[in-house]
Amino acid sequence: MNLELKLEIDEKNFEEGILNILKTIRSNWDERDINFKVFSEGITNKLIGTYCTSVSEMILFRINGNKTDILIDRIAEIKNMKLLNRYGFAPKIYATFLNGICYEFIPGVILNTNSVYEPSIWKTIATQMAKMHQIPLTNEQLNCEPMIKRVGLKYLEMIPEKFTNEAINARISRLFPSKSELSAHFSSLLDILCSTNSQIVFCHNDLLLSNILYTSDTSKISFIDFEYAEPNWQAFDIGNHFAKMSGASSDSSIDYSRFPDKDFQMKWLKYYLKGVS
Repeated sequence: MNLELKLEIDEKNFEEGILNILKTIRSNWDERDINFKVFSEGITNKLIGTYCTSVSEMILFRINGNKTDILIDRIAEIKNMKLLNRYGFAPKIYATFLNGICYEFIPGVILNTNSVYEPSIWKTIATQMAKMHQIPLTNEQLNCEPMIKRVGLKYLEMIPEKFTNEAINARISRLFPSKSELSAHFSSLLDILCSTNSQIVFCHNDLLLSNILYTSDTSKISFIDFEYAEPNWQAFDIGNHFAKMSGASSDSSIDYSRFPDKDFQMKWLKYYLKGVS
């Protein structure tokens, strides 16, 4: 079941909105037995677990951040989640609403800079990524620009040359490179990616540690959060994951000593290639 509901959830009073949706998708749930758990309140969304103890089920409700559709193509995201679910890589979508989605809860714990180096875990990640990269692409996807090129240029275009508030402008100028410098760096990185002759494959594009779940009971690895999932250079998805092994996420500091050395990268790639063959 995947319903398209013309309802909107107020993120400051999400209980009422979620209960209204549950009346449609889980009419058998007793409202007196429904509980809520806020998992995250990030920049791009708020994630709330909703569960009914009498039926032992949890559903995740993701409320999109205000105006984040400027940055993220939410229609394409839903389309890609459905594609990934068909191949066993994404949870089931139960319903979409005007400012978010509700979908299947996958049990597990997110990884950290230590657990991601456990052999049983990193080998499974490599194999799982290899399988995802083998999802067949449509002709439309094959004719599109790689995600990082298209989205990166879009983000760069949105950066103003100068802020009207002089205090903000001075602070931004002090902390960040100029728009022209960022554009030059991005162009240089694109040249490097193009020179690798890397394949265009279906990528997750955001495999930081908090987007990888490990379920100990089944030794299963699951990827979550598919806001940026779409075709991209194969090398980007792999290299991006290596970079995130240093702990680059919103809830932890970056430890560059945890960046995988060449020996580890080669071992990881060997398992990846086994998954491809």
